[in-house]
Amino acid sequence: AYLLRDHTNLLPHPRLPIDTTKTPTVISVEIKPKAGYITRSPLVLPENRCKYYRTRYSLQQDLMQRGIIRKGWTKDTESSGQLIASNYSPLDLFSGSRQRIHKALKELSNNMQNNFRVWCNGNQIFGEYIQPSNHECSVIL
Repeated sequence: AYLLRDHTNLLPHPRLPIDTTKTPTVISVEIKPKAGYITRSPLVLPENRCKYYRTRYSLQQDLMQRGIIRKGWTKDTESSGQLIASNYSPLDLFSGSRQRIHKALKELSNNMQNNFRVWCNGNQIFGEYIQPSNHECSVIL
């Protein structure tokens, strides 16, 4: 794990002119892409050969949806307590194909699960449990 500086607010650069009539808008996006590969190791046991055609993220989504494993960050919902599996694939994000990258980002935004967050001027506006209204989006953009 890395500990990075907080970039949800940026200080003005000392060499750039500062316009005091406008407040700059800083939009920060955090993406936790997960492992974007499928294993090819000959050391994978025969009963685990599904790892040859599915990503670790996909396998974990399946196990979480079945209730076999659970992430520490997951909040239980009052009704079912089950996770809705994401259609996001790290393979799409790392593919190099514009269409697949767009699909991956769309799927991340549809079902974030702590993998995708957006801040505006230091305040989280989009994330697993936070979704802005259409009006808020138009004001920000």
